[in-house]
Amino acid sequence: MRHILALSVFAAAFAGLTGLSTAQAADADQLKAQAGSWLAAPQNGAKGCLMTFTTTPVAGGYGLTGADACATAIPALAKASAWSLGEDGTLTVLDGAKKTLVSFIQDEGSPWETEEGEPMWLLPALGTIDHVPTIDGIAGNWAIQRPEGTQPICALKLSADKDGDGTTKLSPNGDCAPEIKDMKLVWWALEGFGIVLMSDDGTTLSFDMKADGTFDRSLEDGGKPLKLVRQP
Repeated sequence: MRHILALSVFAAAFAGLTGLSTAQAADADQLKAQAGSWLAAPQNGAKGCLMTFTTTPVAGGYGLTGADACATAIPALAKASAWSLGEDGTLTVLDGAKKTLVSFIQDEGSPWETEEGEPMWLLPALGTIDHVPTIDGIAGNWAIQRPEGTQPICALKLSADKDGDGTTKLSPNGDCAPEIKDMKLVWWALEGFGIVLMSDDGTTLSFDMKADGTFDRSLEDGGKPLKLVRQP
């Protein structure tokens, strides 16, 4: 979830040598890290489509393949053939005529998402999963467990109810281990393939979805490994 890298740009001198604009010329190591399979998916849980970002320079930026699969799910991306990163950090998907099709922005620690138009995520692909979780789909009873155990160290109810700011609520179902209880978690949110549990003071506990649909504690959180497991 918070592991998606923001790309930097080369100096203008390098851009001049390669024939690429400064906004298109990305650091080689970071460019390589960005390459791979991505899911563009509506935030409402509707079907999205998988595309592959390459490091091959093309008109408008770097090569993009597989967009023909977007024709039904996200028609706006059906003719995508390139991606680029602007000086302002905006990730843009373009067609062969260098026309912008969709632009994504990224707040620190969050996935890429559209700033305008249909709310949509751009996420590193998880296998063949073609949609993101929704609040209604995730709401219910869950348990935080240690990877090696089957007994919960904290049972939680993730509610679909929201406060005035649109934040969804959570509440403990019984006693929790001190390490979780002391966090005083009261809110939860979805960020792409991730679930973030939050307290009023800004404390967070984040879980990332795996290709099999389970949730593990985000590596960026640090601390001991934990799992978030759905309960009956």
